[in-house]
Amino acid sequence: MRSFFVIFTIALMAAFSGDAQAGNPIAGKKVWLTNSCPSCHGLDGKSVVPGVPSFSKGERMMKPDAVLVETIIKGAKIMPAWKGILSSKDMFDVITFIRTLRK
Repeated sequence: MRSFFVIFTIALMAAFSGDAQAGNPIAGKKVWLTNSCPSCHGLDGKSVVPGVPSFSKGERMMKPDAVLVETIIKGAKIMPAWKGILSSKDMFDVITFIRTLRK
């Protein structure tokens, strides 16, 4: 129930903020590199660790941003939880960036 509340709150913030909540892919790339995401997902989004989504193949990219944010917040399998480490803006920025990696 709590994860629903988090996703619902983020969606409401996006819907009712004065500005669009589109992420910034340039800022997202910086978040991606700064937080060692390429060590598992690969520099170009091609996974280097078995079982980790390969963003260059579009894996998990069909999921809405809210679902991807929840994954970032909670972590998944070997991916750590980023709650309290990354801001909501950072999360949307990195999601926007990883969506550019699909070949």
